[in-house]
Amino acid sequence: MSDESVGKSGGRMDRREFLRRAGAIGGGLAAMSVLAACGGRGAPASTGGGAAATPGSGGGAAATPSGGGASAGATPAAAGGAATPKVQKPPQGTGGGQPLVFRGWNYHPEVVEDNVKKFNAMYEENVDYQTVSGDYGSLMEKMHLNKEPLNFAYSNPQTAHRWYKAGWVWDLEGYWNVDQVKKDLYPAWKDIVSTKDGKLLGLPYFQSVRGTICTNEELLQKVGITPKQYPKTWDELYDQLYQIKKSGATDVPFLPHWFATAWFGLAWGFQFECMNRGAVLFDDNGHPVFDQKCYDILDQYKKLLADGIVPKEVFTMQETDFIDGFASGRYAYSPQQIYDSKVFNDPTRSKLAKGGSNPNAKGSMYVPVDKQPWGLIDTGIYLSIKRPGEDEKTLARSYRLQEFFGYKDKDGNLYVSKRWAIEQALNSGYPATLEDPDVKAAYQKWMPDYDFMFPTMQGLLANAKSPAVWRRYFYEEWNSKALTELSQAILGQKGTKEALDGLKQLATQLLDKYQKVDPD
Repeated sequence: MSDESVGKSGGRMDRREFLRRAGAIGGGLAAMSVLAACGGRGAPASTGGGAAATPGSGGGAAATPSGGGASAGATPAAAGGAATPKVQKPPQGTGGGQPLVFRGWNYHPEVVEDNVKKFNAMYEENVDYQTVSGDYGSLMEKMHLNKEPLNFAYSNPQTAHRWYKAGWVWDLEGYWNVDQVKKDLYPAWKDIVSTKDGKLLGLPYFQSVRGTICTNEELLQKVGITPKQYPKTWDELYDQLYQIKKSGATDVPFLPHWFATAWFGLAWGFQFECMNRGAVLFDDNGHPVFDQKCYDILDQYKKLLADGIVPKEVFTMQETDFIDGFASGRYAYSPQQIYDSKVFNDPTRSKLAKGGSNPNAKGSMYVPVDKQPWGLIDTGIYLSIKRPGEDEKTLARSYRLQEFFGYKDKDGNLYVSKRWAIEQALNSGYPATLEDPDVKAAYQKWMPDYDFMFPTMQGLLANAKSPAVWRRYFYEEWNSKALTELSQAILGQKGTKEALDGLKQLATQLLDKYQKVDPD
């Protein structure tokens, strides 16, 4: 079983190498910061008896993105390329065409290979699938820059928007069933994977909520906290943490989403808490706002660290360490990926689970959405890749492959999303997946309190959103800097005002720098 996560990628190619390649490929390409977002974070795979990595990264621990980046057309009109042609659903078979080239990150490739076999048999098709091991994002960029054969690939929202603006991705507006798909998706999922003019870029591989507050029931029960007393807001959560520490039930009650070894760690932890609490980092058009609440939240982080509410070692954790850390039973609460609850309730991998090594364990639950949402949407996306001279028959075949993996098979079943939900607790971009009786039965097997947890999970998925700034071309470059600046501020190496003022200024500069590629 792989230790990769479901949807994030590691570092990127050297900036000079990127600029050299971009210049060689054709005049007028605007070199941007590296495509740092998602290629394969890793999956809920076992890590030495502990927890698992996430389902989204391409090569081991996801490093922060380096400089360099995607390219786009010489003019804003070129971003995204020509209008996507409307195509008809193709007949059975390849129609005499070449194999469809499909590349994905290293998350349970044995499952993907089996799904490809089923697709080939069902449609008399020929798909060339290979797993990209290592730095998924960088390797995929090289494939794009070199115009290597590619028809279908994994991505995440930030990368999908950047690849689209670079002219490497077909949107789905030419897909014969796009209107029905848009009706069936979670609205917030559809929103973040659509351009600002409403073009859907791809279909869902998985949907999660990063920042789901998971509980340590045994520890909470020691201090008399039942599900009725779960916090309803971040402020209530922090109040409870001080009470728990004062009780002596544990020395450090909270494991925050502050790991600084991955670009989706601390930077995203700060961003989703700002979103949840109504603080405004960026407006709906991706322009920096940075209201006072953002500064207050960062100041509160400093206090949590100084007061011993959170462990200092969190900054050096890899994501797998972060998951294993909560599975150790030391902490009362932690904002985790929603699917890792299956890990926390597995007695072979977690001390939280009933029947595990701790005879007093009570399991791990989700804190419901009440006065505010928790976390943000984290997702993998299937994309149809654009190549020069590609004919409409090939595009139609790529859409059919995307339909099978990201929506329904020829019999009308949500086959692939249902399989991921049953086998790995990976949720889908479609509410209908969680209505399937087989999926419900699978969750019932590992949830310690199904009647409470299952509707709570549905509520988390239905209420989560993602930052609108993910659509902006500059975001990944900004996010990489945010990881460093936020760490330094919390650790007292830099003032809150200095750190956030600098990040606001950086966002403004990047917006101006990339206006030709990504105009308002």
